[in-house]
Amino acid sequence: MIDQQGLDALRTHYRFDEWVNRSRTDESLFIAGYDVRRAALGAGEMSAERIVEAAEPAAPKMTRVFWKPPGEGEDVIVDVQVFECNSRAQAHEYLLQFLGSFQAPELARRDDVPWSDVCFTTRGEGAVLFARGNLVHVIRNAGRRRVRLLGVAAMLDLPLAEAVAAAPQVTAMVEEEQPARSKGKKKRTAKKAAVSDEMRGSVGEPILLPKQARPSVEVRVVTRGGDVVRAGDALMFVPARPGEHDVMFATLGDENTAPGVDRVRVTVT
Repeated sequence: MIDQQGLDALRTHYRFDEWVNRSRTDESLFIAGYDVRRAALGAGEMSAERIVEAAEPAAPKMTRVFWKPPGEGEDVIVDVQVFECNSRAQAHEYLLQFLGSFQAPELARRDDVPWSDVCFTTRGEGAVLFARGNLVHVIRNAGRRRVRLLGVAAMLDLPLAEAVAAAPQVTAMVEEEQPARSKGKKKRTAKKAAVSDEMRGSVGEPILLPKQARPSVEVRVVTRGGDVVRAGDALMFVPARPGEHDVMFATLGDENTAPGVDRVRVTVT
């Protein structure tokens, strides 16, 4: 545990004020129930995911997988840890603490990469730490042979970037069962999101959203004009400015939950 003096030193060293709570896009992304196996890693072998529930309600949940890239030998293994935080601000605070506890040479902020909200790498890119929305990714070499991991990090960020890109068109990609003759295969289709609820609130005051976070069901939330935060299973929209704001929900679903998209319209005064 890093004490307050240590945190203040880290904030100064890594210029925390320049990137804290910063989003690369105008949209704000929040993901509940994140499943790293949906990431665009393509081929290769991935171990079963290991989920470590948070010891305290405010602490992030951690998911860990080990991935062997296609075309590489048994001596190349990539360790991927994902921390699901309760807000983007908490994700950045957690990333800062991880930077302080990382046993590696100097980590450099990579403002040259066109993805993620903020990204750091070790020299030689043998480890990458990045945040997008409320998620923190820590990617490291776990095999005998070290490889550059910035490209792997970019692939992990890709589905998150796609979720943000879908929001302005008020659509989301969802999976649907095809007819029986296709033997239960799934296809991905774009569906128009209808306004399912209308709500009102004030700037800076959390507004309880009608959707809740649920175990094993991934929900991606994208909005403008504020941030989405989590308290327990409750999801709340914290508006930053007055006006009409759409909060987009894309439920990816599982064997018990149908995928779908919803739009909540919030009028803020």
